[in-house]
Amino acid sequence: MFGLLLDVLLPRACVSCEAEASGRWLCVSCAANLPSSLWPVSVGEGIRHGWTLGPYDGELGALVRHGKYRDDPSVFSSLGMQLSQVVGQTIPLVDAVIPVPTSDWRRMQRGFDHIALLAQPVADALGVPLCHGLERINPTPQVGLTDSARQSNARAAFRVRARIPPTVLLVDDVVTTGATTSACATSLLQEGAGCVFLLCAASANRPRSR
Repeated sequence: MFGLLLDVLLPRACVSCEAEASGRWLCVSCAANLPSSLWPVSVGEGIRHGWTLGPYDGELGALVRHGKYRDDPSVFSSLGMQLSQVVGQTIPLVDAVIPVPTSDWRRMQRGFDHIALLAQPVADALGVPLCHGLERINPTPQVGLTDSARQSNARAAFRVRARIPPTVLLVDDVVTTGATTSACATSLLQEGAGCVFLLCAASANRPRSR
């Protein structure tokens, strides 16, 4: 009730274009531009196929940035539900969903694990367990690094901490160069996975045509 009262007294600005938002985060025009299905996305080494909701340089990216940098977990819960509604149409059968791990420091700073919030509804929709099978052992963030620095930083940045089933779906919020997800996939393949697929909310590379 208090939140509704604030929305009336202090209307929110669209996180994408800064116009008055009629919904929770976006104005009518920007909300209409949100993608509603999965598109193939170029992926790095070790990943069989990858899919994304859409490009990071539009309304979708604005939502992700708002959730990450304004510490709003409801953004990722909402995006996770959106992903869960479309994965059954595209994603092959998998044995588990594995979120790309965030560092302990980032998780404590935000107060939530934003990738897990994306991944849980996807696992529920696919009828498979959410497996926290990876942990980050190199806490250096990727934000602001050059492509070559991202590749170097990601190598040996993750290790497996649980038994990995044969076919897994790796979930991330944004894929930029693919260095992080490739490093995760390499670790998973070395520890028993036979096939790794990727699902991300947004991609810095324009999605390929279907």
